[in-house]
Amino acid sequence: RGDPAEVLTSEGELAAEEHVRRAWDLSLPDDLQDALIERIESLRPDIEEAFRLRVLPCDGLSALRYRAGGFYGPHRVIAETPDPLGLHLRRVSVVVFVNGPDDPAAPFSGGQLRFYDLLDEVDGTETGLDMKPEGGTLVAFRSGMLHEVTPVEAGERYTLVTWLNERSD
Repeated sequence: RGDPAEVLTSEGELAAEEHVRRAWDLSLPDDLQDALIERIESLRPDIEEAFRLRVLPCDGLSALRYRAGGFYGPHRVIAETPDPLGLHLRRVSVVVFVNGPDDPAAPFSGGQLRFYDLLDEVDGTETGLDMKPEGGTLVAFRSGMLHEVTPVEAGERYTLVTWLNERSD
């Protein structure tokens, strides 16, 4: 079933706010979560090279489900000021699409990962660049990049998400 996914509020606390994000955090068996983190960790040298920075191991792993109507409005996954949760330390966000629109076992529609700050504005409107979710695809991007998950129109979208903090040494 999962629990409503949370967001960082203006008060610096984590809370479920459905007007900002409608998704569900799922629990994974420990052995599966450990195997997934190990696989993502094996890619850390490539991520460090691509972003030209040294990062710490994964900051946990979230398994998320977006049902029809689920979304995550435009946001950045880095806190603007230091916070006790350490969200201000995030430098690289990693998203793994578990399924995609063409997945025969679990298709969905909508639920694009939309990035901003990549294209010029058109007529004063910021243009987003959509990435079509494909099962098995890993996407890494700077945590300060403005992005969103557009509403899922049908089916259920599943993703794994983690974050990498920059090493201070």
